[in-house]
Amino acid sequence: MADRWLARAANRTARIVRRIRQIPWRERVLLVEATVLSQLFKLILARRGFAGARATANRLATVTVLALPRVRSAQQARRTGELVDLAGTVPKFTAVCLPRSLAAFVMLTRRGLRPHLRIGTVLEGNDLRAHAWVELDGQAITVDSTEEGFIPFEGNLLKVDHVRS
Repeated sequence: MADRWLARAANRTARIVRRIRQIPWRERVLLVEATVLSQLFKLILARRGFAGARATANRLATVTVLALPRVRSAQQARRTGELVDLAGTVPKFTAVCLPRSLAAFVMLTRRGLRPHLRIGTVLEGNDLRAHAWVELDGQAITVDSTEEGFIPFEGNLLKVDHVRS
């Protein structure tokens, strides 16, 4: 039983490594940024809750550390969302939807866009499920946001006063 589990884990890791090797070098930088931010938000959510994570996201979104390339198209924004989702699947660095969505929000805001963090719920039988995703111009940009049936809370949960121009 343990051998079978180990073999599945090794196969999954090998698939992820193959996907990462296919990514161009410039996008690998985005993948590293997405991994670091996702893990940071995972830690902050565990220690300080959503209020702390929201405050950190707002601060990080307005800080320009490097001369970041601007995202100029919806396709680039979606690709950023895909890389954030991929970063959340890397073994030892897995992250659920909320830390990944916070990371995507910060990354896109730093690059001159105005994304919206969405959190929605759905009732399935007696279970209340929640999900977080990022939208840009009303369109979901993260791969896992295709889950159906989640009703988002009204309003923008993260608001940044200053966006890099």
